[in-house]
Amino acid sequence: MPKVEVKMDANATAKTIYDILMNDDLEAKWNLTVNENISVGPNKWEVKSTIGDLTSTRVETEENKRVSFDIEGSIFTKMGYILKPKGDITKVTIWGEF
Repeated sequence: MPKVEVKMDANATAKTIYDILMNDDLEAKWNLTVNENISVGPNKWEVKSTIGDLTSTRVETEENKRVSFDIEGSIFTKMGYILKPKGDITKVTIWGEF
């Protein structure tokens, strides 16, 4: 499967970023594509987004290190975040599979 990755430095701790990623109520505030997410079960959401409606299921979490999702109804089939602390910043990799 084709995969895309974007790497960036964030001026925040891995814990801060992880806590934001795990807080479902904040997603529509920080994720530019998400207009609304509605919980439909454990670790599963119906997402209304600027790129269409989709279902997101959180399938992997490793505290302060990674969060991954399976996606249905989108061009992406999987996506996730990898967090690596480096001094005062966190190296963040955002990835998606088609």
